[in-house]
Amino acid sequence: IVTFSRENVTRGTVPVVTQVEANMGMNTVDEEVVRANYRRLTLSLIEKGMSITTMESITAGQIASLITDTEGSSAVFRGAYITYCNEAKIRAGVPEETLDKLQLFGISGIANMLCAIKMAKYYELTEHDVVASVMTDSAVMYSSRVRELQEEDGAYTREMAAVDFHTHILGEKTDNMMELTYPVRKRVHNLKYYTWVEQQGKTSEELNALWYDQENTWDSVKADADRIDEMIREFNEDTGLLKNL
Repeated sequence: IVTFSRENVTRGTVPVVTQVEANMGMNTVDEEVVRANYRRLTLSLIEKGMSITTMESITAGQIASLITDTEGSSAVFRGAYITYCNEAKIRAGVPEETLDKLQLFGISGIANMLCAIKMAKYYELTEHDVVASVMTDSAVMYSSRVRELQEEDGAYTREMAAVDFHTHILGEKTDNMMELTYPVRKRVHNLKYYTWVEQQGKTSEELNALWYDQENTWDSVKADADRIDEMIREFNEDTGLLKNL
């Protein structure tokens, strides 16, 4: 379903978000609803005397086509850029550095980013707020998993990418979230029983120490920060990792 913010239209920016709903396990789009909402968008732009220019990649000009379906759209539609390959995106002004960094997003890192988006929406943050997350791994860590998914679902197409982007990034909601009160934080901590005790063979006393004995657990790790940093530098030097970045 295509939506646009009345507040943002008034301010002069009109983000268009396509949200694809899942139906019986299949990603489907009601074309009539999509066209009707883009018509509403175009008529709103005409009414307010605003203009719009699109730059598309995986949608390959479909958004521009939907906008120009409405009579009178020539008064507000200034043009469209189809930047499918990286070279075209660079020419259109997307920094090459930004494109290069996309490969830093592994599955875990993407999950962290989605959590940051959910948090920003949950707390109604604005451009005056900053949410910091961690890129725990890169795409190169998941090459075997990518091959497994290709074997299961076939090649990853631009249509599949468009559905995933609009559904799971632009369409991210605030569901499955919880305020972390003290009892809830402790409950999350206790989830470590499986990996800490059952998998690693630690004792329940050692697990509890992580919660109650701050001085001899987390504080001791902080005290070793310089030594840990040195070990990281040695590892990077031995592997040549930094030289290849």
